[in-house]
Amino acid sequence: MRYYFFSKSDMKDQKTITDAMHTLMYDVATPKPGTTERAACVYFRPRVSTDTVYFKIQYGNGCSAHVSTCLTLRSLLQDDQ
Repeated sequence: MRYYFFSKSDMKDQKTITDAMHTLMYDVATPKPGTTERAACVYFRPRVSTDTVYFKIQYGNGCSAHVSTCLTLRSLLQDDQ
């Protein structure tokens, strides 16, 4: 899943979020038999200019933040990454 941080987000907060995404990628990955490796079933990477499907991370009110996609959920689910 491609992601994009809203420009006003703090670098420390961005690191916390990307660390959490990396942990999630590892924790939900399928172990490869006979190795310590895992096959990721969800993959996060920063958005590039040619991406048309991505989610935006930005500050919200209170203890929550708004996360949305630039296209419909149907389009997001059809994407192969």
